[in-house]
Amino acid sequence: MNMTGSERLDDTFWVWYGRANPESLHVVRDLFREEGESRSLELLKWQYLERLGGAHVAIAHTDQGIESGAASLYAALPSSVQWGDRVLSSVQSFDSITSKRFRGKGLFSRLGNYAYRKFQENGIELVYGIPNENINNARITQLGWRSLDPLPFLVKPFGLRYLRARARVRRPRIIGSVESGTLGGVRQVAVCPPDITNLFGRSELVGRIGVRRDYDYLSWRLARPASSYSHYECRSTSGELVGYAVYELVLKHGCATGYLMELISDVRHPEAADELTNAVLADMRERGADIALAWWMESSGAARALGRHGFFQLPERLRPIQLHLGYRFLAEGGTIARDNFSFSYLDSDTV
Repeated sequence: MNMTGSERLDDTFWVWYGRANPESLHVVRDLFREEGESRSLELLKWQYLERLGGAHVAIAHTDQGIESGAASLYAALPSSVQWGDRVLSSVQSFDSITSKRFRGKGLFSRLGNYAYRKFQENGIELVYGIPNENINNARITQLGWRSLDPLPFLVKPFGLRYLRARARVRRPRIIGSVESGTLGGVRQVAVCPPDITNLFGRSELVGRIGVRRDYDYLSWRLARPASSYSHYECRSTSGELVGYAVYELVLKHGCATGYLMELISDVRHPEAADELTNAVLADMRERGADIALAWWMESSGAARALGRHGFFQLPERLRPIQLHLGYRFLAEGGTIARDNFSFSYLDSDTV
């Protein structure tokens, strides 16, 4: 395997660090297979190879080599984060795993801090992510993360469908997507519109801190293998793009779940968010959705629009999975106000 250049981590382990390459995908896949999780090579290629030159990968291994002795993985996606007029070189931490054979040896913290030193050497300013319950505390205590909890979780049940599905009175099903045409200034489109970059620059998102929702990012993000995203755009009478929304409807959590992935509107046209929400919810309902889920901070324009359409914050104890939100600046002095952080289900690596 052509993955030379490992460095000593300690007396027992070595570390290979670099941008992901085709050979590294097999090591990653084998580590997850060992834990009972199967990922297709197509998905791994999209995650690890196709975003901004490839994911940053650190793999700890024994002297048997990276292929036979892989022990632990830390991976992060390159990301451009907008903060006012600045664009921060950033990474989203998304995969961290230690083989059962090597647990209890402190590899999580040592490999993570090794990766952060390498990130900093490569000019990366910010690490952020959405860790699960198992590793959230470890990232805070061992890797110096700051918490932005609670993760804002918005939900809208469609009448009694959700309760009936959970009680197994209703059998969840999804009707295939049908081109819905035009509703007012909103129409369904096949793909993300190229002028989304201009819309991003006219949205409230540029005044917050979060991943740049430009065409390059969305073209990659919405090409996730095996996905079935539905796209909507809203244009003014002059043809200018003033709003964009995308959702996915899948059988998950025991029901037909609609994930509202993104909702962006021009600050000069706040009505676009309501028009898009109307269109998306109507399509979800028609296709059999039992419930709709979304992630947005409470003060965001998207959250306010969804609140007007029946979405509410789901209490943490009722959430189907416990997730958290956190970050770490690799240089001194950076602090993010929770309410100013801009993110949505597009930032999830599982939907």
